[in-house]
Amino acid sequence: MRLFCFLFLFLSGFSLSQTSNSIEIKIEAFNLSEDMSVLSTRNDEIIFQIYQYNAYILDEPIFISTSVFDEQNRVQLFKFDANLLNKESDYLVLLIENDYERSDEQRNSVIRIHHKSIFELYNHDEILAMDKYLDTDDLLGMKIISNAEIWNSRSVQFEGVQNLEKYKYEITFNFK
Repeated sequence: MRLFCFLFLFLSGFSLSQTSNSIEIKIEAFNLSEDMSVLSTRNDEIIFQIYQYNAYILDEPIFISTSVFDEQNRVQLFKFDANLLNKESDYLVLLIENDYERSDEQRNSVIRIHHKSIFELYNHDEILAMDKYLDTDDLLGMKIISNAEIWNSRSVQFEGVQNLEKYKYEITFNFK
């Protein structure tokens, strides 16, 4: 009987620990996009978005955050409801340096409708052509990730050169 109770408690605890209901999203800036030039603000106003991926049109983002990164503040942590994830879907993640004053609704609308064109321009480093969609906002990263990448606590890195300044960000997903 003791063995049965022990096994029941052990297995119950094991199954509970395997069913996470939140994801911790960690965004870390290793190199800011606006920290070199004397004209720079010396901080990055970053918008991070997750959309359930659809090749035609995107729904509203399932996660959006806005943060300011600078020399003293290089890590941001967020909690995200894992129940919003569809285990059969892929996800589009975007990292945008906010330089243009517009509402989230306006920006989201443009991204939702034109994500395929923006993605193609991003993949071909057509930075100036993206201004048609994002105005002066800088797209630092855009990637389609699988649900497995999120569930397996993977990291996504975005690095490059934007306006003659190097940047590097890492986004890590961890279940809690």
